Amino acid sequence: MVAAVAAQFAPVLAGRVYRFEDIASYFEPLWAAAGRAMRAGRLPLWDDGAWSGQPLAGDPQLGLFYPLNWLWCVLPTLRAYAAVVALHALLGGVGMYALARARGASREAAALAGVALGIGGYVVLQTRHVMFVEATAWMPWVLLAGWRLCERRRALDVAATAAAGGMLLLTGGVSMIYDGLWLLAAVLLPRALAGRGGEEGRTGARGGWERWGALGLLAAAGALAVALAAPSILPAAAHGRLSPRALGADEAFAASVAWRGIWLLPSLFVPNLLGQQVTGDYRGGGTQWEIAGYYTGVVTFALGLYALARGRADRRGERIAVGAVMALAVLLAPGEHSPLHHLACRVLPLYSTMRCPPRALWVVAIAVPLLAADGLDLLGERLRARPMLHRTIPVLLPLLVAGDLLATHRAENPSLTLAAARQAASPAAAGWLREHLRPGERYVNDVHLDHALHNSGLLWGLPSAGGYSSLPLWRYLHLLWISNHGRVYPYPKLHDDLAAQGIWKFDSPIVDLLAIRYVLAPPGFEPHAAGFVRRFGGDDGVDVWENTRALPPALRVPAAALTSDGDGAAHLARLARQPDGPVALHHLEGARPAGPAPGDEAGPPTAAFHAVSPTEIEVETDGPAGALIVALPFHPDWRATVDGQAVDAVPADLALTGVPLGPGRHLVRLRFGAPALERGLALAAAALLCIAAMALGSLARRRRSQVSNGRT
Repeated sequence: MVAAVAAQFAPVLAGRVYRFEDIASYFEPLWAAAGRAMRAGRLPLWDDGAWSGQPLAGDPQLGLFYPLNWLWCVLPTLRAYAAVVALHALLGGVGMYALARARGASREAAALAGVALGIGGYVVLQTRHVMFVEATAWMPWVLLAGWRLCERRRALDVAATAAAGGMLLLTGGVSMIYDGLWLLAAVLLPRALAGRGGEEGRTGARGGWERWGALGLLAAAGALAVALAAPSILPAAAHGRLSPRALGADEAFAASVAWRGIWLLPSLFVPNLLGQQVTGDYRGGGTQWEIAGYYTGVVTFALGLYALARGRADRRGERIAVGAVMALAVLLAPGEHSPLHHLACRVLPLYSTMRCPPRALWVVAIAVPLLAADGLDLLGERLRARPMLHRTIPVLLPLLVAGDLLATHRAENPSLTLAAARQAASPAAAGWLREHLRPGERYVNDVHLDHALHNSGLLWGLPSAGGYSSLPLWRYLHLLWISNHGRVYPYPKLHDDLAAQGIWKFDSPIVDLLAIRYVLAPPGFEPHAAGFVRRFGGDDGVDVWENTRALPPALRVPAAALTSDGDGAAHLARLARQPDGPVALHHLEGARPAGPAPGDEAGPPTAAFHAVSPTEIEVETDGPAGALIVALPFHPDWRATVDGQAVDAVPADLALTGVPLGPGRHLVRLRFGAPALERGLALAAAALLCIAAMALGSLARRRRSQVSNGRT
């Protein structure tokens, strides 16, 4: 198994790295920003490298508090990423081996299960999504700890189950964990209800206590796991309420990546029947790694089905439950082509926001190797009368599975040297921007450039108005939509994939309002707007244009130019339909602008912007009564003070931050806090103490028992 993982990830062992698709567009920038902040001695609570600013701790897919990700602090970003992927392929394979052995499988059968998971199609194809690989690696460890808990009912097993579950949750593989709960229930609940030693027939008070006692211990371990992962869960939940997913999603969005019909079922055991994306002949619809990325080997699949049909009598309940979960996943995969999908959208909480029904097949990619271990041992028993086959088949089949998987997915993850990756990630325009951007100003990329440039600000440590994320702030995303389309978002629920919403309409006044000073663009770019001047031409196909009309990052707006009437989105839509027009009237929510005070003879409005740190901004301002509008996305965790006195910051111009002001000179400070994270850290500390106390107490009791037995 170790050799198989080493063979699959040989480029990593040779010092090469991965940089393609979402690795370049999403994870390299996020990891670079997190590593940069942590090396500077701070948590990446807020980073202005995307979406004009966003709370990184609110994105669970970053895995900010997952300890193994902290390699980004000591290794180059892409080298850390590649190492983490390879490490988790091994961790998952070893975990599946240990789980199969704990369930009574032979070494050969356990090795087959470990190989099928560690280098299976899901792990290999999801190399582009590290949190999914990490979640896959921890699932067998959670099942193993939970299985032992049901067997032995010890505090140490409760602690182990909670610790493994906490690590699973901290990975941030949200959609995988959502589906994985079904499989955990299918395996562990029948085991808990069977009583100690798997005696399903036990009755009476003792049998009832054992069943309900095991369920109670599993529930306690689950609660501790959630508490341990609270530093990730609570900020993500708080941020999720501010994201587009809070709108809910219509069924079209919920199935935007799905099987085109149940006829794609053979992709589970003949993955390249529909071609491969790496060879350019894939014809399965969507993307191969989402549609047909669940292959664990044809032999593995056959053995798993054999175990389902002819498995051990004492695991009949488990076989029924696991088979039902696998069937449910298959029936959900076609999305809108399945009646079950329509029911799930209405009944299952959060299901419609997951967007990719085939991801439910993850449970198949984990369950099939586990079942295959049972199947191989069942086959061995049937071959016992044939000594030659009995000795050779159990040894040959794991080797056959390893060869099958290595051959099937040998070309899925193209690699390159770290030097080549760095060169690809840093066009000359990045250096030019670093020299010319002033505090508070931003750049944005034209959407016709490389997709990875949406998040380039995170990678380069520069403020950017664009972004690529599943959970941006909805107000800000809505502002970009209005800028591009000149109208409010027309659907009551999320209907479009806005994860990489860029800017392509540069004559909108909203571009100026966002303090976008520069635009990265391809050669031949035409802004179709006055005030744009080409400042830099790169030989690598990335030019820089200056927007000379960009407004400053902080505006002191007099009361006469403020309104609180009507809807902020509608107000901005009217503004966006006036190309090249001035920003004459600003909208302030939740605070009626005060009129000029008697004797208000303040001078012309001024505002001097100072970025003290990523989480603190100061503005020295003077002028008549009105408001300060900062080109900073509104977020309730930004707290304002005016001359040291706390005031309420309010949404301005739909998505920006406004601070009402009286006349005269003021010092406005904005500080970003993280109350959800603080609560999460407190819960995690308490959970960690409980887990440690249970583990140490259990070990101490075992030691005393061993000493007592030795004396006896």
